[in-house]
Amino acid sequence: MSNKYLDILTQIVRHPRHPVQESGAIAITVEAPNSGSEATDAPEIVDLSRGGCRLRWNQPLEKNGPITLCIADTGNGLKLQMPATVRWCRKIDGQQFESGCQFDQEIDYEQLGELFLAGFLSTEEVAAQ
Repeated sequence: MSNKYLDILTQIVRHPRHPVQESGAIAITVEAPNSGSEATDAPEIVDLSRGGCRLRWNQPLEKNGPITLCIADTGNGLKLQMPATVRWCRKIDGQQFESGCQFDQEIDYEQLGELFLAGFLSTEEVAAQ
């Protein structure tokens, strides 16, 4: 394969990822039918894009397993349920795991805007790693 084609393949377009801000009015839950243990803490969404998110949680999620991410804002009645597939999972420290999840369907711009307006998402972008 020539370098020209390799350059094209490595320039895959990704949606901008936005860091999640602390918000007491927003509840986050994950339904993971294939997880073997009961979670003791609510998951933390580290960053989110239209196509997926990165979760930090006290339990591992099964690679290629289905989950449903639920975000509810008690302040304005916003409730999103996003089916997703876990693409990777790694232990980061102590009892914490990080997982990359790809949504089955992209979040539409209106819903993404609601997350910005609710103060859930920062307008800053996370740098690609």
